Amino acid sequence: MKKNTILLSMFLIGVNAFGQVGINTANPHPSASLELASTNKALYLNRVASTTVINNPQSGMIIYDLTDKCIKAYQGSPQDGQAVLQEAADLQARS
Repeated sequence: MKKNTILLSMFLIGVNAFGQVGINTANPHPSASLELASTNKALYLNRVASTTVINNPQSGMIIYDLTDKCIKAYQGSPQDGQAVLQEAADLQARS
């Protein structure tokens, strides 16, 4: 029993030992929870046909709305889903 408790404790401590996660980067930015780095791939957001199917939307959620063909960010209730990107022309790359 003690062995299982020690192993579980070590596992839980190890899981919480770092704060940032980087994909294809060894040093994620300290202000980010997740940093993606790629020269030939992109972030693929969750695609939702109807925003009403999201049972409990939370502030800060980002989805791609298949009906309105835009990226939406939620700031409160489902009715507060604001389109933040509707055309490729709205997307600007930063270096």
